[in-house]
Amino acid sequence: MKAATSIRELPNSLLPNYPLRQGEDDEFYVPLYEEEIEALQDSILNDNISAQTLFVAGQTGTGKTTALHFLPNDEIKEAYEVVYLNAKEAFDVTDVTAIEILIMICYKLMQYDSKLEQEFFDEVEKLDKVQQGILEHSKTRTSEFKTELGAGARLGLSGSPIGNFLKLFKLSTDFFASLILSADYRAVTREAFRINPQELVKITNRIVDRFIQIVAKEKKLLVIINELDHIRSPKLIEGIFIDDIELIKKVGCKKVISVPVTLLKESEFKNFTKHFCIKLNVNPLASGLSSMTKEQIAYNYDILRKIIRRRIDSSVTLIEDHMIDQAIEASGGIVRQYLSILHEAARHARRKKGAKINDLNLKEGKDVYRQMLERSIVLSSNKIDLLNEIRLDHQYERREEREKIVVQCLLGNQIIVYMNDPTWYSINPLIEETVRIYAEKRKTAS
Repeated sequence: MKAATSIRELPNSLLPNYPLRQGEDDEFYVPLYEEEIEALQDSILNDNISAQTLFVAGQTGTGKTTALHFLPNDEIKEAYEVVYLNAKEAFDVTDVTAIEILIMICYKLMQYDSKLEQEFFDEVEKLDKVQQGILEHSKTRTSEFKTELGAGARLGLSGSPIGNFLKLFKLSTDFFASLILSADYRAVTREAFRINPQELVKITNRIVDRFIQIVAKEKKLLVIINELDHIRSPKLIEGIFIDDIELIKKVGCKKVISVPVTLLKESEFKNFTKHFCIKLNVNPLASGLSSMTKEQIAYNYDILRKIIRRRIDSSVTLIEDHMIDQAIEASGGIVRQYLSILHEAARHARRKKGAKINDLNLKEGKDVYRQMLERSIVLSSNKIDLLNEIRLDHQYERREEREKIVVQCLLGNQIIVYMNDPTWYSINPLIEETVRIYAEKRKTAS
């Protein structure tokens, strides 16, 4: 990336799906979550918990990935070997379990030294021999192991579940790429470790220990798992972060993991998760002195302006300040939405041979993103009712049948959650008027 010097270059400098990376994009980085990052840095450096797991959450697109790329400061780099695992590169986020997360932690560490791959294979082979011995003395366990061999058969495999996994691991030209792409590979892998996933945790910890000995040497290990918040299925979220979270917590190193914002309703996550959120409005539900002052909001506007200003060469004016502020207001504090609006506006200006973004271009940018947000709500009376309730009250009546809709709207950024006390919600600014119009039509029709 480089700072734009013309409208032709500007869309390339405002890419909404391009997380900045430390060491590559330092000149464009604006620290949005200084307090949260400082708290994480303090825990990593000073909490005497070797297998500590730290969680971060926020709306999709709030800049968590970029913030975590810039989490390691000089002190952390001196004390830790930092390994990143980006979920969208490592998993099919529509079909992932804790087993694949453990496997891919091992894989990331293996990439640093080929000896670790052989040691991983040897450890799994030992486990296979132990379980084969158990199988010979247990018809019940044998029948359990044979319940889901369909994927192995489809791949031409026969044998014990772990034996099938080892065959795939040894014979595949790139097992881990296949694990991402192939549902059959994932089924075989899950079957291998499903009955006793604790054994996979032990194997992962042996690889962690060997990585520290061989690669990190005098340092400890910090694993940062980005983008797990992109998992949208409530069933997968519950499976990983509620049912099996202890498997991940037991990995014997410091870990920072981004989790879906919907988990902030769970007490464990609400109390122990750093919430990344840019607030642009005072809490309407706060009594007395609000936890968010007008000065803090002004500061948030200022840091969001800096994101754009750093991406445009100071010698040119490609967008006026008031238009930047309009884009901020329309973003609801979601950085990706903010960049997407201006990216589309810049593309529209370029197509129309303009020299800079004008009001019409900005309207086009907002309309493109608004239409994306509207697609799943205008045909759902239940969503309209829920969203209108939040539009008016900044809360909603909690009923079990509504929670699935709430999860869908949170993950789709149609609802924005703010965790300052008391917790409150708002409608994404781009669809607030749409919700009002459709709610009034429903009221009139009834």
